[in-house]
Amino acid sequence: MFNKKMVSICLICLLFLGACNNGEKVNTAIKNPNNETNNNQTEVKEEKGNEQVNEEKHENDPGIETSSESESVSKINSLEQMKEQKSGSLVQDTTPQFEVENSAIEPLNSNQIKAIIEELEKLTNETADSTEIYNKIVQLLRSPNYKEIINRAENFEPRFDKPFMPSVSEKDNNDVLSNRGKAIILLDAKSSMLLSQDGQLTLETIKNSITRFAKIIGQNNEVSLIVYGHKNNNSETDHVQACNAVEEMYPMGTFDEEQFKQSLRTIEGNGESPLSQALKKAEEISGDEEVSMYVISNGAETCDGDPVKEIKTFMGKNVDRSVHIIGLEVDEDAGDMLKELSILGKGSYYSVKNEEELKNIVGEKWLKNYIDLALAHTKAPGPWEILDEYNRFDEDLNQIREVIKTEKSRYDQAVQILSLEKFVDQSIVDQVSELIIEEYRNKLDIISEFRTNKLEEIDQEAKDIRDQVEEWKEQMQQLENLAFAQPNSEHQVF
Repeated sequence: MFNKKMVSICLICLLFLGACNNGEKVNTAIKNPNNETNNNQTEVKEEKGNEQVNEEKHENDPGIETSSESESVSKINSLEQMKEQKSGSLVQDTTPQFEVENSAIEPLNSNQIKAIIEELEKLTNETADSTEIYNKIVQLLRSPNYKEIINRAENFEPRFDKPFMPSVSEKDNNDVLSNRGKAIILLDAKSSMLLSQDGQLTLETIKNSITRFAKIIGQNNEVSLIVYGHKNNNSETDHVQACNAVEEMYPMGTFDEEQFKQSLRTIEGNGESPLSQALKKAEEISGDEEVSMYVISNGAETCDGDPVKEIKTFMGKNVDRSVHIIGLEVDEDAGDMLKELSILGKGSYYSVKNEEELKNIVGEKWLKNYIDLALAHTKAPGPWEILDEYNRFDEDLNQIREVIKTEKSRYDQAVQILSLEKFVDQSIVDQVSELIIEEYRNKLDIISEFRTNKLEEIDQEAKDIRDQVEEWKEQMQQLENLAFAQPNSEHQVF
């Protein structure tokens, strides 16, 4: 009896010791996969066991696909290589929106975590090489969305307002490329009776100045010439006729210098000043569009009209309208009235007494006002507009950054699994983590360089626009100088 008990105890002890030895061999194989050949048999058995377990788990999770072979992962050195990066086998269906909006959330779901544990356990049974482990993590979890979001950022184009710069070549005065609005010139023909004591302020002088002015503004405006007060007033009947003498001598349209001069040749007046009727006519032909009106007047209303009412009606049709007035040798009362009309018209008023003053006002004041208005539409992008485009581009660029961060979060979680499961020594875990950080920084550097290049493109486009505007300004100035040069035989056409 005693002998039987002793034999049983010995057998139990032997089985216990054998189990302990086998357990130690398995653990050693997991932690030291490059052990001596005397552990090969245990490694093979353990590997077969793991394969069987993995097969069973994948049968339960058919949606998870993993790579069976380890491939070499090339270092990403350019934006193009980022775009061509293959999708990780566990994240093929991950959308750009998810990666952009969920970078701060737990990056992996439970099925993906299970698959990573299986893959890393299987790999670390074969090797403890940090590069191969890093490669495996990348193959499983790298983003599938770089190409789409990078393409979107590469296709970004600045949206600067294109300046309006009409042709300023004298050869194509008839070819108006585009119109910003309309320009109406109102001429009080009663001024033909005016003659300064020095004999300078004549109707011919006025015609020359108007033609030169129309030549400039006609570059990017339709032009109309309305003449009033050009019918004689020698009787009561003539008075009624003179107060209705308002005529559009040059119909609203593209400026033609010869036709414009022709419309002025027949004007010889000695009538009244139906200014309100002329303003009403201007309002009728201008519709609801942006209009600048230029009035050359001999004085106040003489036909019982209400110029103030007509100015208010004209201005009420469009907030971008303006009325500029020149008074020709007017008295103080007439000057005050004309000045009031210019204020209501959000414009300027000048009083002139001779040819030199008229030329200076039309050529320097009126034209400067016009050019300033034109240049409001030709301004190159300023610092704030450029900054707005920077920010708009950064909206696309930040999506790439978020995908990079989300991708790294997945990598980091895989490294955490590697550490918690103790598949390899902590020193190996640290090496894998360093490789992940290196890739992360490298991608951020690539994106930073991309941003620098794109901002340079934005700056260059803004500079190109500025250069075009400056060139246009110079051409405008040259044409202005030519049109308002000292009168010579070429200009004396009337």
